Amino acid sequence: MTLSYTVILTPLLSNDIYDSPVDVTEYLEPGAISQIKQQLDQGQYEIGKFVYGSITVNFNNFKGKFNDRRFDSRSIFPYLRDRAKVDITFVDNDSSTEISYRGLISDKATRPDLSKHTMKFTLLSLDSIFEQSQNVSDAIQDGDTFSDAFQVLLSTPTITSILNYSASNINPTLDLTIDDSSVFNNLLAKNVIDVLLQASNSILLIDDSANIIIRNRTENANTPHLLYYNDQFKRDNIKRILNVNNGLQRMFNSVLVNTFESKDQTSINVYKIRQKRFTFSFITDETKARIIGTSILGDFGIPKVEMDFEVSTSFAKDVEFLDKSTVDIQPLSQEFRQNNIGIYSIDEYGKAYYSQDIYDFTFPNNIPLKMIAQFENPLNFNTILRLREI
Repeated sequence: MTLSYTVILTPLLSNDIYDSPVDVTEYLEPGAISQIKQQLDQGQYEIGKFVYGSITVNFNNFKGKFNDRRFDSRSIFPYLRDRAKVDITFVDNDSSTEISYRGLISDKATRPDLSKHTMKFTLLSLDSIFEQSQNVSDAIQDGDTFSDAFQVLLSTPTITSILNYSASNINPTLDLTIDDSSVFNNLLAKNVIDVLLQASNSILLIDDSANIIIRNRTENANTPHLLYYNDQFKRDNIKRILNVNNGLQRMFNSVLVNTFESKDQTSINVYKIRQKRFTFSFITDETKARIIGTSILGDFGIPKVEMDFEVSTSFAKDVEFLDKSTVDIQPLSQEFRQNNIGIYSIDEYGKAYYSQDIYDFTFPNNIPLKMIAQFENPLNFNTILRLREI
């Protein structure tokens, strides 16, 4: 068995009702699936807001299977192409499988190539359905908690036809009460969710079973994943180390919520002031505003190292968001006069040939990191993991 991907498409039968799944793997074009990006925060410089992980998938369309039903009766879409579900699964050498991506077709971005007889679909991750749902007036009330508001937004039929909602999975870091709910009237669900995630200092995840998870940023309680680079025992599983930074790009030691400041003076004394401003018009109480600011400072008040590690997708599939990892980065060792390099605790002292070490980068292997983003490349079966210091 070789590394591969399978694609299952579930078309709409009618509005919010889905038909049976169809395996369309045989129609994939070479290099059909673009890079799959998933991250907890919007890029390197933002926190709280999540972004839709869009990818493209290119299919052979000689048989007209992917055409619009209105124009071609051979189409596998009995209703609309838009919002059809697509599951992409990674298949490892041992035939084990892991969901790599769950998404919805965005038909407005569908691109046929008639000269090549191909159909390229743009897929938005399942949480893109939040932008097709609206918070109606007065659905959220003054005095409702953040978790109450999440329930109103996430338990609508439009969303639950795609995702699974359970109140037990909604555990924001802060669960304060809303002072002025009128600011949410008639906004798209996504817009309200974005600001509630920021105000509650929480993250939103969609797990492999399509469950909506809202939680804090605390690392998971897993046994740390072990990553090696230049390992003397040949345990290397890191292919490349990229984008090493000291964490200043995502550090804020002064947080201004509305007009109320929370700050970390010790951090300011060292790094000078780096301020992040939030306007939450649904919060009018000063005490609540300061609680929010202090909570954000707890995660972002000091710089924390971030690095990208390219590994095999087979390894990356065992690493979940916020899982702990440790990294053992050793210097590059050169052989001495073409003699094998001695191995500590194995070769005999005084007889083994010792290497000449070359240091271009060091990192203590006792500093735990957590995974905050991943970038999967189906073309070469490698994945980049972005890890952040705990």
